[in-house]
Amino acid sequence: MTAHARIAHMPITDWTPLHRPINYVEFAGVRTPGMAEVVGASSPRKWEKVESVGWSGAFLKYHGLELSSFSVHVRLYTRAEWLAWHRFAPLVHRVPLGRFQKPIDVWHPLLEMLGIHSVVVEDVTQATQNEDVWEIEIKLIEYRSPHVALAAARGSQATPDDPIEADIEAQRKWNESIGAEIERAAAARSLDPAHSIGDQLWSLVGG
Repeated sequence: MTAHARIAHMPITDWTPLHRPINYVEFAGVRTPGMAEVVGASSPRKWEKVESVGWSGAFLKYHGLELSSFSVHVRLYTRAEWLAWHRFAPLVHRVPLGRFQKPIDVWHPLLEMLGIHSVVVEDVTQATQNEDVWEIEIKLIEYRSPHVALAAARGSQATPDDPIEADIEAQRKWNESIGAEIERAAAARSLDPAHSIGDQLWSLVGG
């Protein structure tokens, strides 16, 4: 049984890199040659900040999960590993012009922990030498079919259910309307330096 099969039959929370290190990544079921390391994978979220005139802080709208961009660094030490790379490389090579690059199933415990199961190849760098080791970087973007997010597109509720939230939303709209009115009035007439700015701003909004 392969290491992938053994780990697949255990909860991912039981795996640690200390007692069962995995030094390869599987692309479409094929292992990377040599030694491989996952670098920069993450689980980013998309938040929109909605700020209001006269308020510190901001409201937040959740727009779902962003796609993770990360790399797999492949290190080759021997001639046999180079030959294995030549056999592996077609999986990540650029596709001919006019053809669409299909997503590739990918597996590594660290990616499993982040829920990353499919990727597209963004770039493959040339091999670079560091003493006796040659390294190739495979740059990847997580692939995930679009799904409706919890608060995407529609944004926040027009009429909050919580009375306190409703009061906050009403105050925010009032502040925005006051700010817009001040800007329109200030553009229509200049402020008189003989009077305090506070008095004049109050007069601009009909105080």
